[in-house]
Amino acid sequence: MCWPPRSRSPAVSRLPTSNERAVRKRILSTVLCWLAVVLILRVLGTILSSYPDYFPPDFDSLFLQGREATFTGVYRVAFYLHIVSGPVVLLNGLVLLSEHVRRTCRGVHRWLGRVQATAVLVVLLPSGAMMAKHSFGGWGGGFSFLLLSVATAGCTVLGIANAVRGRYASHRRWMLRSYVLICSAVALRLISGAASAVGVEDPETAYIVAAWVSWLVPLSIFEILSSLTRRASEETT
Repeated sequence: MCWPPRSRSPAVSRLPTSNERAVRKRILSTVLCWLAVVLILRVLGTILSSYPDYFPPDFDSLFLQGREATFTGVYRVAFYLHIVSGPVVLLNGLVLLSEHVRRTCRGVHRWLGRVQATAVLVVLLPSGAMMAKHSFGGWGGGFSFLLLSVATAGCTVLGIANAVRGRYASHRRWMLRSYVLICSAVALRLISGAASAVGVEDPETAYIVAAWVSWLVPLSIFEILSSLTRRASEETT
């Protein structure tokens, strides 16, 4: 006697729990953060490797080529202040972004924060604004760097103001914005290198585009991701 085949219930795929989703997001966030750190350090190493061309200035080098006429007076001082403070701000910012340092070494975090704010507002941004006038891309690139300095200063000042008022979540968001803008130097080097690798015919126009893209795109991505994160957090509460 043939019995009818037993009906098999379809396999039900188990949806990940909220805890599992949180763990996955944490792992993905950690991986992306470490990749960003490695990329920043890699590009910073490349930037520092060119510093022997600046002490003393070699006008046959890539950045200083054709700048004999402008490399005097205020521009010369601003140039050296900028290239000395830039790596300090990039490295110091990485330490300040560390959750471990912030939670376990609050005194160190506050002290490094004061160093960061002073270096950014007193040295890095004013020197960058002075150099913007003689940008390789002319007024197109120079205006971008000038706006970048203003935006970075605004984010940094708002970050400091929120820290003084004890609004640490807002303080962190504004300082993250400040660091994203500071990392435009890294993005600019990557974009310029890519343009050179593909053989762009008009390097000046490419540099102007890179000058704007290097900070507008990362800042936009940061704002989108922050908005999505806040929305997801509100939905789970």
